[in-house]
Amino acid sequence: LIRTSNRGKSNFSFPQVGVFNHAICYIHYKNKHFFLDATAKYTHYLELPVENKLNKALVFLNNEASFVSIDNTIFKKNVELIKNNIKIKKNGHIQVNRYLNKAGYTAPSSRINLSYKIKTLIKLNEYWNRNYPGTKVKNLKILNNKVSKPVEYSYKLTIPNFSYVSKKEIIFNSFLTQSHYYNYYSLLKKRNFILSLYSPRRVITKHQYQIPADFTIYRLPKNKTIKNNLLYARFSFTYKKSNKTINVISDITFKRKRILPGREYSLFRKNMQEVSLKENEKIILIKK
Repeated sequence: LIRTSNRGKSNFSFPQVGVFNHAICYIHYKNKHFFLDATAKYTHYLELPVENKLNKALVFLNNEASFVSIDNTIFKKNVELIKNNIKIKKNGHIQVNRYLNKAGYTAPSSRINLSYKIKTLIKLNEYWNRNYPGTKVKNLKILNNKVSKPVEYSYKLTIPNFSYVSKKEIIFNSFLTQSHYYNYYSLLKKRNFILSLYSPRRVITKHQYQIPADFTIYRLPKNKTIKNNLLYARFSFTYKKSNKTINVISDITFKRKRILPGREYSLFRKNMQEVSLKENEKIILIKK
């Protein structure tokens, strides 16, 4: 028996059936244990829905009952990889080949969406046009949508007016889109309650920009690493003169599923501000 995250944290100060609102299956095999949710379609047995993992489960086994931490069992790591190969054009437009790989708790929802390919393509067009009006999304390819493996898919983008262009300069954002973690998690200066991040996870985003042959780098953001017991974030900006490419990488790992109010939240909020600043930095090219 479990209490899902939409009902909040369990209160075990006194016994009551109302604490629980869902039942899942517990398996103990060769000194290892894990949980299965028969109601979770498109979910691998190592990908329990994230809303099931917030609280401890009341487990009945061999005529005994005990509370078991669900997150301590063997689940796939929550990792999302995004690769963008981008061609910068002199008119400010860009062409993008985008690849995504999702494992862990983000995979099931992606499997559901990708099973309706036309609807997914419509949603992608809506999403990108909110960020860059006039964007065209095409060639959606579902590379893997099996439950046994991470979700993989790719598509192409044509984005108009991505860059600011003058006779001698091209200026553009380091990242196609920003994570908006600061807006999602840390707009409040102070918190009185625990901030729930659902589950530890890692998001790796890679951009490779192909710049015009008659342009070179004028400004490239500096590398930065943030490392503490709450977060690991690495930002890397490199330029390869031999093939005229700029490589921009962000590698962000949320180490905790809950952030406590007070000093812990203050540090987390500062980190989110630093992440936001790096994601909004500009790259400047100048004509030779």
